[in-house]
Amino acid sequence: MHRLLIQQLEQHFGSADAVPAAMRPFVEAVSAAYVKADADFELLSHSLEEISGELIQRNAALREERDEQRALARRLEDAHNQLLQSEKMSSIG
Repeated sequence: MHRLLIQQLEQHFGSADAVPAAMRPFVEAVSAAYVKADADFELLSHSLEEISGELIQRNAALREERDEQRALARRLEDAHNQLLQSEKMSSIG
């Protein structure tokens, strides 16, 4: 029987064993629902941890890619400026 249900039964009946016989099928169904909910919660928690880890890795990769693109843009700008400077010098000379 699920621990939370046991706590509730002890609070209301004094002990989990004091539940009337007519209520036992209902109590077992509630216990099964609690157990399933716990299993579902664990599965969702694990899935969220996996997704979070993947997102963190992808975010780091995107930052690295962005930094590489910025460096490339700076190199292109430098090359462009050098080309303009060369053209100016050749037009003077």
